[in-house]
Amino acid sequence: MDASWHRTWPEMAELHVFDPEGDVLLILERYQEDDLEEPGPPEAAPPLSADILDWPEHEPGPVRYESQAETAGIEVDGLTKPESSAFTFLTRRESKPRVEKVQLQASSKHLILASPTFRTSLGSGTYPEGRTLQVEGNLVIPLPDEDPDAMIILLNIIHGPSSKVPRRVDLNMLSKLAIAVNHRHMHEAVGIWSDTWIENLKRDEGLPSSYTPDALLSWLFIFWVFRKADDFRNVSAILERESDSSLEMEVDTVYIGPYIPVSIIRNIQENRIDVIESMIAVIHDLITKYSGPNILCDHGNEFSW
Repeated sequence: MDASWHRTWPEMAELHVFDPEGDVLLILERYQEDDLEEPGPPEAAPPLSADILDWPEHEPGPVRYESQAETAGIEVDGLTKPESSAFTFLTRRESKPRVEKVQLQASSKHLILASPTFRTSLGSGTYPEGRTLQVEGNLVIPLPDEDPDAMIILLNIIHGPSSKVPRRVDLNMLSKLAIAVNHRHMHEAVGIWSDTWIENLKRDEGLPSSYTPDALLSWLFIFWVFRKADDFRNVSAILERESDSSLEMEVDTVYIGPYIPVSIIRNIQENRIDVIESMIAVIHDLITKYSGPNILCDHGNEFSW
């Protein structure tokens, strides 16, 4: 085992070393959804146990499980279910994706300098993490909710190896980076890089000019996090002009939705309603003005013969 690997740390998994003498091990999770095994021929399918099947429960009673060779299907809770490739596919696809640990060996000093949230938790003995770091000289921090690929990019930035930092990222990754930056308050540390990512992506793909919830809401959050006021207003204007009362429900259906402050969506909705009410008031005034008995056209005589 490497000399810099502290004896209290877990066994090495997928490891990214940002500082060989780093005293903090961040443990993240990567979900390997694409690695789920595709179904094979029916005869090659392994036996399915009852605990992975989601059939309705019945009244308690004796249940006898026969071998696959004795039955034409699978008996679970007194019901016989035919085994087929489609059935095997569904049960496999419903199984949980494989989770792999991703370990990031980092320097507490770099984390504290770059992130106020790490500074609060690690920079003193106020919190358990800081006390452990002071006493033990090293620390393991589980971060199961952080995206590993976004965190790898951010740690490369704050630890210095700029050659490993991508100059271009797609909208999905930029959204993940914005989430992490906002969560860890790392705006200043990544300021130059975020400008580069945004400008390159705008140049490569352009901004949406019509109502496309996924893209617009992602850009809305990105511009809010990185304080791009003009771009934020432009995207907000599209949402105010082209969305409807279902905007709040659509926010809940997109990946970035839970991270967008409720106040932003509420303001967009309120502005949209204000504009609609103003337009209705103008139309109402015009109807009232021109539906009365008085002739309001000042140039009527010009058209007389």
